[in-house]
Amino acid sequence: MKNKTGNDPYRDLDKKEHPLKFLYPAAAAVYSFLEKRGKTDILGDSETSKMLSRGDNPIQDAKLDAYKTISFILLTVAATVILAGLCLLAGGSAILDGNKLERAPTGQGGSEYELTVDTGPQTQQTDISVTVSEQKCPDDRLEDFFNEAVERLKTAVIGSNPSVDEITGNIELVKEIPGTSVKVSFDDPDPKFIYYDGTVRFENVTKPEIVILTAELTYFDEIRIVSFPIRLIPKPEDEAAVFKELIEKELEAADRRTADEKYMLLPDTIDGKEVGWKEKESKTAGIIAVLGLAAAFGVIPARSMEMRKRCREREQEMMRDYPDIISKFSLLLTAGMTSRGAWEKICNDYTRLKEGQKDKHKGTKYAYEEMLKAAAQMNLGKAESEAYEEFANRCRVQAYQRLGSLLSKNLRRGSREITGLLQAEAENAMEDRRQHVRQRGEEIGTKLLLPMFGMFGIVVAIVVVPAIGSMGI
Repeated sequence: MKNKTGNDPYRDLDKKEHPLKFLYPAAAAVYSFLEKRGKTDILGDSETSKMLSRGDNPIQDAKLDAYKTISFILLTVAATVILAGLCLLAGGSAILDGNKLERAPTGQGGSEYELTVDTGPQTQQTDISVTVSEQKCPDDRLEDFFNEAVERLKTAVIGSNPSVDEITGNIELVKEIPGTSVKVSFDDPDPKFIYYDGTVRFENVTKPEIVILTAELTYFDEIRIVSFPIRLIPKPEDEAAVFKELIEKELEAADRRTADEKYMLLPDTIDGKEVGWKEKESKTAGIIAVLGLAAAFGVIPARSMEMRKRCREREQEMMRDYPDIISKFSLLLTAGMTSRGAWEKICNDYTRLKEGQKDKHKGTKYAYEEMLKAAAQMNLGKAESEAYEEFANRCRVQAYQRLGSLLSKNLRRGSREITGLLQAEAENAMEDRRQHVRQRGEEIGTKLLLPMFGMFGIVVAIVVVPAIGSMGI
């Protein structure tokens, strides 16, 4: 694998065919490891790779196919590790000094944090979302934020509840109408049913209750008082939900107490219980790792599908060349040449034609390459009949297997009937080609039906729509 351009044995490989050749040294080491343990078959059928080779060294081409598969796996695993690592690095803890959450600067809005509340070894951990408002704006730098109406205030107050007539959870007693510069100051609601922070006391809601909310809306020097009713619906008691509501209440109070400070201090106790805080673990890195490994394991089936596709393309190419080969063979035998002489004549003509091509790989054809291998075997002393039989086995195409069998039997029985048999085979091959061309034409015609119908619809629309418009319909 050495080359004249340097020590890199893969430098001269085609970039389009081997886009990951920079990983081939590592892939070669992995392949060597698997080869020593007899596990190279997990990368695909090496015999099929040799069969699909268009070069002069099928064994090396089969190894390169294996290197390509390994390189895709290595690249997928490396990308997975990098992405998972970046997710872990990006997901550093937002809690500073054990109990601080940093606020966003003024004008950037509140920050959302996903935290886990740890109340001790005997209490189950509780996951909770914490909203920390932005740092309070000084009076001398107040700006317009948004302008809003009463209906939008109602929407903001009910939050995740279905409607003002069906309040099944806590409400949001907002301090400003979202998307406006209108400030809101709510009068204390009925304490029997609603705390000042919007927590609904569902323990007192035994039947649907109507509560009137009153708020003062301030827009610079303009003040407006509005009132609207909400309807509370009872719900089953849930201790976990009640405890979570207490947590939310304490967090909101802590947020208000430290609004002028850069950090919000998380409470050390909630409802008399000592609590600890930690950021909720992100599952993104784990998900990426699982998906990446799944993609890496999917490389081998994908490469197997590609190999089967290449096998079908090889068979189709060989069948396209078969009528020409059998016709030439029949003509040369009729002219008086022996089977081996006709074989070598066809091989020599193909070799001259291929050498005249600028890109030898484009001029390479599977059927003729297999014939060249058989000719080389005969020149090295292999029996002619064995060479024909091995040619038929390597081709793995029924038509060429018939040809190899026919030539092998001809050597045993004599050449009296071979010419007639080859002529009949040539006629059958030409008929098969014509049928294949007709079938391909029908398939292409069927595929063209859909765009033809689309074009027909466009033409109808161009003609009919103006006509209907002119009729005033």
